[in-house]
Amino acid sequence: MVIGIGSANKEYTMDNPFTYEERKEMVEISAKELFSDLNVQVVPVPDFEDSSRWRNYLAQHLPPFSYVISGNEWVNEVFKDTDKKIIPLKVRKYVK
Repeated sequence: MVIGIGSANKEYTMDNPFTYEERKEMVEISAKELFSDLNVQVVPVPDFEDSSRWRNYLAQHLPPFSYVISGNEWVNEVFKDTDKKIIPLKVRKYVK
């Protein structure tokens, strides 16, 4: 399983309050617990603000993949006209 961490080139913002390395560590810890029987690879996925360029980057830098699992509407839109199976996630926001 390959897990791409989006906006890897952004940190300390409202949407991305952690660095890529911090997010990677959190994902690896969770993946180890949830998917202990799978080989999980976590990779950075930078933003380009250009859907074609971003999708091409993924095609060139990630192993071949069949599924896109995302809670990001833009990501799901980028892949809607491809052969990828899109599995949308509902992202819950923590509110005090």
